[in-house]
Amino acid sequence: DVDMDVGPRFLFNSLAEVAKSRFYFPIVFSQYRPSNTMLVEQFLGPQHKYSKHRGLWRIFGYGMYAVSGADVSLHKMNESFTGWGGEDNEFYWRVRETPNITVVREREYDLVHRWHAKVCDLTGFVEPDKLRGCVKSRDTMEGSNFGQFLVRWNAADSSIVHGVLASSRYFSQIVAFIIESKLYGAAAKSRSRHKAKLETIQALAFTNQTLPQLKGSNAGGILIGVTASRATFSTRVAELVQTWAKDLPKGVFVRFYVGDLVDKSVPYASGSDDDITNLAKEAGILDNSTIVVMKGVQDDEYPLVQKAAAVLEHMDEAILKLKRESKENNVNWVFDVDDDTYVNVD
Repeated sequence: DVDMDVGPRFLFNSLAEVAKSRFYFPIVFSQYRPSNTMLVEQFLGPQHKYSKHRGLWRIFGYGMYAVSGADVSLHKMNESFTGWGGEDNEFYWRVRETPNITVVREREYDLVHRWHAKVCDLTGFVEPDKLRGCVKSRDTMEGSNFGQFLVRWNAADSSIVHGVLASSRYFSQIVAFIIESKLYGAAAKSRSRHKAKLETIQALAFTNQTLPQLKGSNAGGILIGVTASRATFSTRVAELVQTWAKDLPKGVFVRFYVGDLVDKSVPYASGSDDDITNLAKEAGILDNSTIVVMKGVQDDEYPLVQKAAAVLEHMDEAILKLKRESKENNVNWVFDVDDDTYVNVD
């Protein structure tokens, strides 16, 4: 296509991969909106050419292909397609399902799709049944998740963003809390301690004060919150308890979070001592206090929207509880992970 940057490696790879009855459908790298990428780089520094913040590999794109001359007349695109989209997908799957045809799919580093504006309307080019696909394709290429977050944040409160950009050398130390406070919004910001921290960060962003380096005992502890499921508690959580969560270093704490009981036929209430004891037995957990049942939260929710937000709320409560138990439990950091994550706690 005219919007592709073509390098010599693509030509060499095509010669190497293509033969009679052997088609090459490269997976191209598609660039994000340049202004979005620039905003990310102002925060995180320069990104390499194929960074997840610069673009993505179009695994579901089939418009570019290389084919031998012997196959050109035998396998052609369907010329009956009109308007936007569909012809490349139809051609790819028709070729792939043809007997005795081999299809090669590889990431092609010398075939890059340049970002350009995409118009999705019903003025004639995009047909009604293709509008949803066009909009999805357009919006997917706007930027990375973090880039899109920065764009929304900048639109909502550009003064803070510009202030942080002006003091970008502090960003690596404060980005985690900024994202938590802004992304999860009212629940975090409504509490005075969160608001105070945010105001401190904003003040630092607008001045040249130096944040204290967190080293040794001054660094404080870390709370690892594991978002778990009752359905896999006896398998996934049990594996964590047998591996990285078995012998945690001093100052590292773990909590396993689940929602309410799904099975209403059990003879005990959700979150009761019997409920927690049963979960502990399933996973081989010796300390029942590490299990947290979040009341009113659907355990099998998918995607995890309310459950993920609830975990952050309960982690905040766990920090306060740890501090009440002992002054030495000075938790300054939280790490929210899924139950299929291996954490290096050394």
